[in-house]
Order: sequence, then structure tokens, then C-alpha cells
Amino acid sequence: MTQRASPTATSLPVYYQDRLKSHVRNRVGSGVEAEDIAQETWVRALAGKGGSTIGNVRAYLLRVAGNLAIDHVRRRNVSRRYVSASLDSVEAVRVACPEPSAEQALMDRERQVVFEAILAELPDRCRQALILSRVQGWSHSRIADHLGVSVNTVGSDIRKALSLCLARSSQFDV
Repeated sequence: MTQRASPTATSLPVYYQDRLKSHVRNRVGSGVEAEDIAQETWVRALAGKGGSTIGNVRAYLLRVAGNLAIDHVRRRNVSRRYVSASLDSVEAVRVACPEPSAEQALMDRERQVVFEAILAELPDRCRQALILSRVQGWSHSRIADHLGVSVNTVGSDIRKALSLCLARSSQFDV
């Protein structure tokens, strides 16, 4: 039976790395997280003792790794509870719903009624030019052909309609 030689300071990571990862993996259940925690163990171990001698290196490393694993599991559990609680909140339900709230729908409907009333007050040709341009997406030349007027008149009618709509809507709380 061959006996392993004691590790030197430079060979410590090679000598104990697999044992550390295995020890931590059993506690956290993930190989990737175990590797991260094993790496953090080395950082802590090298920075932690500050020149004092460690009697049992293996026990010390396993203790540091175990403590880090416990901290990791605690943080993960708190995170899961927080996420779970936030997903159950009313705010999260509102965010997930693509439909506007009842209050928002009512306000939108009121705005629509006001806007329709303002449009009804516009001169006929201005209203037609505005709707064909802004709602139907027609070009000014197409509107001019449709209404039998010049392109300049269409632009003038749309400006007039927008100006009247703006002036009239300032009288409402929309």
C-alpha cells in the first residue's frame, strides 16, 4: 500500500480540491456551485490564518468549505422565499396582466368619447382629412385626390383640425 506524501504549500489545491468539491457538492447539490465555493474556500483559507500554523489542514479546509456551503444554502433559501413572496403579491399579478385596470379602461373610454365629440365639431373636410391622414395613414396627395382639393389645402385642413382639437381638448380634463 502506497502512502501519499504530505502536500506542500504549492500543491495543497491539487491535493485537496476534489475532496473539497465533493464535500461541498453533498451540501449544496450542485457541481457548479460546489466549484465556486471550493474556490472561495482557498481564498478564505489563504487570507484567514495570517501566518499562524494550521494543525490539521484537511479539517480546517473542510470546516471553511462547510461554513461557506451553509451560508450559500441560507442565502439561496432566503432568495427563494423572497422571489416566491414577490410573485404572489398583487403588484406582480398586475405586471403580468396585459389588460388595463378597470379604472384605466374607464378613463380611456371617457377620453375616446370626448375626442369623438371634438371630432364631430370639426368642419367636415378638416375632419375627413385628419382621419384619412392620421387614422388611415393616407398620403396628402391621395387625400387631395379623394377630396378633390390641392395638396396644400389638405395640409392646411389637417393643421386647422389639429389646432381646433388641441384648443378644444384643453377645455376637458383628458
